Amino acid sequence: QFFNKELAEKRAHLTKGSNPEDRTIRRTSRRIEKLSEKRERIILDYFYKAAHEICRRAAAEKVELILYGHNKGQKQEIGIGRVNNQNLWMN
Repeated sequence: QFFNKELAEKRAHLTKGSNPEDRTIRRTSRRIEKLSEKRERIILDYFYKAAHEICRRAAAEKVELILYGHNKGQKQEIGIGRVNNQNLWMN
């Protein structure tokens, strides 16, 4: 939510006073790039820590094989409400 709010604010400042039909409008800036890079670093850090914890627990339990996969469309039709959908990945 924070990223989306900040991105919208920075894009609003970036395009202020320009014609929306003009194709030469800048879509990004150094601040937007820094914000995107920071978000990417946070997400990667979270995944590295999660993977490390999974491996640590698997080693402690003497698990020899870990399977993972992607369930395409798993969370598309659940309809748990707007706020809960935003918080679904944080739980």
